[in-house]
Amino acid sequence: MKKLPILLTAGVLLVTGALALRVVELEGRLKAAERRAVSAATRQPGSGGPVVRSPIAASPRAKAPEPRMAEDLANARAEVADLRQQIQASQQQRLSPGGAVDGISGALGIRSVDTALVPSGNVAVEHWTGGEKRRWGHEQAAGAPDTGQPGDIPSAWASKAPDGGEEWLQLDYDRFVDLQQINVVESHNPGAISKVVAMLSNGREATIWEGSMEPSASDELVSSAFPVGESIRARSVKVYMDTARVPGWNEIDAVEVVGRDGSKQWATSSRASSSYADP
Repeated sequence: MKKLPILLTAGVLLVTGALALRVVELEGRLKAAERRAVSAATRQPGSGGPVVRSPIAASPRAKAPEPRMAEDLANARAEVADLRQQIQASQQQRLSPGGAVDGISGALGIRSVDTALVPSGNVAVEHWTGGEKRRWGHEQAAGAPDTGQPGDIPSAWASKAPDGGEEWLQLDYDRFVDLQQINVVESHNPGAISKVVAMLSNGREATIWEGSMEPSASDELVSSAFPVGESIRARSVKVYMDTARVPGWNEIDAVEVVGRDGSKQWATSSRASSSYADP
């Protein structure tokens, strides 16, 4: 009977090791698939720096990418999504009490085993304040713009699903400032912004702008300026998107706040209603 824990441990190690190798293999395929997705996205038209626009009352109409480009991108994104699901399933099987250990105990004829092992797999980042950034996570919108060209590129924030309706992105800054202007840089399928608000210290939202964006003739980098007419002091802003307005993922690269004292700040932390990087 003393050999049973040793056999059980060896079996667990073998099974979890095999599952870990499976995860590594899938992650390698995922990286390759994401590179193909980026390649397909960046073949779409548009280049150069961001186009500076002011919001107006208009119905957004984004030009659809060429059919072959759209097909390549859709296939690549579908492959990425499928691989992510496979990785998550493999991680859960490897880490959960109902996974490898129960399988081993069943094979050995053991009725039950104490399996206080390890935490579950991927966890959504509810509030990012630093560290490694996930591809298309809301934290990609923190900091200065780093998406050098338009397209479905992982250095910008994208919601979990496209065309699903209202989503929001909140950015926090180092210090309070009397707001003069908020600049939002969109990097893919621009025009879905529906409202921009400042988050007050009492938790309430002060609406800076609400309406429909100027339509974009093509997929391009767009920097939209939202002037603040009244006296509002804040260190957080929130950008609402109606993702059903413009087909495809509507992505934001960065959000800048400009103070009445001339200061400019890029966000240092973030959160969102959802992110494409979420499990």
